[in-house]
Amino acid sequence: MTGGLLGLRPALRPGIQVGPALMRGPVAVHLLKDPVTGVRMEVGVKEHFIIARLDGSRSLAEIGAEYAERFGARLGDAQWQQMLRVLSVRQLLDGGRPVVVPPGGPAEEPAPRSTLLRGRTRMVADAPALMDRLHDATAFARRRAVLVPLNALAVAMLVLAAVFLGDLVDQTRRLYHQPVALAAVGCVLWVSLGLHELAHGVVARAYGLRVGEIGLQRHWGFMTYLYCEVRDVQFLGRRGRQVAVAAAGAVMNLLFLAPFWIVWALLPDAAQAVPFFGGLLLLGTAMALLNLLPLPPLDGYKALGYTLGTLQLATLPLLAVFAVSGRQIIGGIMEGAVKA
Repeated sequence: MTGGLLGLRPALRPGIQVGPALMRGPVAVHLLKDPVTGVRMEVGVKEHFIIARLDGSRSLAEIGAEYAERFGARLGDAQWQQMLRVLSVRQLLDGGRPVVVPPGGPAEEPAPRSTLLRGRTRMVADAPALMDRLHDATAFARRRAVLVPLNALAVAMLVLAAVFLGDLVDQTRRLYHQPVALAAVGCVLWVSLGLHELAHGVVARAYGLRVGEIGLQRHWGFMTYLYCEVRDVQFLGRRGRQVAVAAAGAVMNLLFLAPFWIVWALLPDAAQAVPFFGGLLLLGTAMALLNLLPLPPLDGYKALGYTLGTLQLATLPLLAVFAVSGRQIIGGIMEGAVKA
């Protein structure tokens, strides 16, 4: 019996996604997902050590010997049978019973329940197809010769806002006495928020991820904005790419302001449109920076969580969070910004 079991050479089904190590509190875990059935599960370091070696070329005896050398303990028949049973029930093993796809397609996280004050409305019937088209249309911008200057331009937007902060604050104060111009600024910023969300989706698609849904999110009954649901960011093998997906929206917000900076710089000081452009530049820059704050559910919170490799950033000690240097975060953004 033992010899027969340990002689087996099981393999995971092709396409099963195995994520990198992440921290859930003090414990390291790995995420597994079957894109066909939508089944997701978390496994510990020891289970991942075994699952990563189920490629059909190694027997359980060989894997068990590597496991004993790594962890100082041997697995018995009962443990092997339990693991194979779990993987089989979850339909993760190759060559087993036919894969049963749920009637409604792959299981995904349930959408938040809509209420009078908040809810979602899907706006695109086939979000992945739309994202494929946007991905192809923006291919030129993902070349290093274009992407590096674009990121430098985004940084330049921040420098300009800091240099002319006094003027922009004064013009924004004047804007609040012009209701029509203020409403126009709100409409332009709403468009910027939509591009912010699409930027998340385009960068995620460039790294092979899937956009699940695009639609309108409603908050407090009247605040409505576009959302782009990006799935499985934590399955990306490099943290820099994860950070790039999270930071893409804020970078897009800053780049969106570039033509408005040009117009603002060319306007005479006495022009009636100065408060409109000054307020737009200040509020647009503030919106981008606020999104980078490490507070849930903002993009900065996600980016810091990806940088630290944790599933629950809020459970980390405060000093551990702030021990991550700015160089690590910026390095992660730049690593993921240029598609290999």
